[in-house]
Amino acid sequence: MSNKNQLVSIIIPTFKGEKTIHILIKQLIEICKDINFEIVVVNDSSPDSSDKILTDLYNSNSDVITYVRLVKNSGEYNAVMAGLRNCKGSIAITVDDDLQHPPSEVYKLIKYSFKSEQDVIYTEFKKYNYSYVRNLLSKFYNFTANLLLKKPKNIYLSSFKSIRRNVIDQIIRYEGNYAYIDGLIFSSTKKIGSFLVNHESRKTGKSGYTLKKFANHYGNLIFNFSAMPFRLIFNFGLFTSLIIFITLILIFFDIIIFSRINIDDTLLIFLLIFFASIKILFVDFIVDHFLKFFKLKKKINQYSIDLVKMNIKK
Repeated sequence: MSNKNQLVSIIIPTFKGEKTIHILIKQLIEICKDINFEIVVVNDSSPDSSDKILTDLYNSNSDVITYVRLVKNSGEYNAVMAGLRNCKGSIAITVDDDLQHPPSEVYKLIKYSFKSEQDVIYTEFKKYNYSYVRNLLSKFYNFTANLLLKKPKNIYLSSFKSIRRNVIDQIIRYEGNYAYIDGLIFSSTKKIGSFLVNHESRKTGKSGYTLKKFANHYGNLIFNFSAMPFRLIFNFGLFTSLIIFITLILIFFDIIIFSRINIDDTLLIFLLIFFASIKILFVDFIVDHFLKFFKLKKKINQYSIDLVKMNIKK
């Protein structure tokens, strides 16, 4: 299939994006005229006027726009998952709704994706126009991802990326309750590259990337997409078990054989009880983690769709 006929799906999750989403979509439609494309916009139950804006945009551009509306706010990753499951393209481009990923750069990424042999292309920004705190949190998040996901160090995680159909098909099979797209990408392919783009400053409104959202993403990255916590806890458990075993032997020789007990022995008994208590806590943590693991593997609703208006593109 030639690049001209290859369908590209531009996926836009949106929440409280009433001031920018119409500008973004209109500019994308204008700039991508020479490309066979569709726009899949997912309204993550935004409480503002986004629904009316997107309904009007769909009605006037039903040849290229698919509009998905979720019943309740389900988070950016689940919104992207809904977009991936409702797109038709051989390549999907995921884009934020705040115009910090300019349409001109979306176009460049599409053109680069046509030529690239990579399955996934993450964008790297020439200059990051986020706040100091956001930049710091992003660097910390990427550092952790390097350790836990075995992410290539030259790849910087970004919501602005290109994903080929073979990887999309792998991602949308996931039925756990937390659709961590980047984790699913790294478990689906090793053919991952990067592409340098411009990053614009936020034009209006506040960033939805709050400390609470960061903590949620970070916690799920550590506990749901990595075995490292298991390994650390297991090794600590082995260490405490060894201490308890040695302590029991010492107490046995001191009390049973020599028939004596003193302050030091009492201290050892208290230490034994202390480490045993810690052991119980960690066992409880591991059991809880296993329960979460099986819950992730069980088929559940990641999100609920209230409305889907598909585009009429053939």
